[in-house]
Amino acid sequence: ARSFQNEQRADPGFDPDHVLVASYDLSPVGYSRLQGITFDKQLLAKLQVLPGVQSATLADFSPLSFTIHTGDVQPEGYIPRPHESMETDSAVVGPDYFETLRTPLVSGRGFTAQDNEKSQPVAIVNQEFCKRYWPAQDAIGKRVTLYGRSLTVVGVARNAKYRLLHYPPAPAIFLPLYQDYRNQVTIHLRVAGDPQAFASVVGKTVNEMNPALP
Repeated sequence: ARSFQNEQRADPGFDPDHVLVASYDLSPVGYSRLQGITFDKQLLAKLQVLPGVQSATLADFSPLSFTIHTGDVQPEGYIPRPHESMETDSAVVGPDYFETLRTPLVSGRGFTAQDNEKSQPVAIVNQEFCKRYWPAQDAIGKRVTLYGRSLTVVGVARNAKYRLLHYPPAPAIFLPLYQDYRNQVTIHLRVAGDPQAFASVVGKTVNEMNPALP
């Protein structure tokens, strides 16, 4: 019982209440990158206007499900210690991700639909990322290299727990979905009422766009 109470008291840094998650994968139906991005945008537009839906977003992981990825980062101006691992939690998220999960931004801005392949490559980092790599500095406008790409930091998000509830804050970096496209994504839908009551209409909305998509 004590452990359960601790879990209840633990602050994950996001609000999971009234959030429905549902995944889909566009690779089996042969969508190109451009077709996939168009599908994602159209689906979000349809989901956002469903009665009872407050906000909707996409991500290539969901919190506390052991699905967040990692990548080696090279933060501007940071000199790694000998044998220091630069492997960092990394995620690709859609517009309104932080608003939908209710993870506050402590500075800068969130991602929008304008963060696409034609615009400047950008990233959002969390507070722990700043504390480790840029202590007592303003992260906004700094550069960080991830997956061989140089990104400009446009926002700093509050720390959140993405692997387990009970572990120290870990650095994390986020990339915008329309710049770093993923075939397999998870819908995060914040709703009024019971999230499970929205499962069938979400499935119907996806199937109306492509009946071959599970």
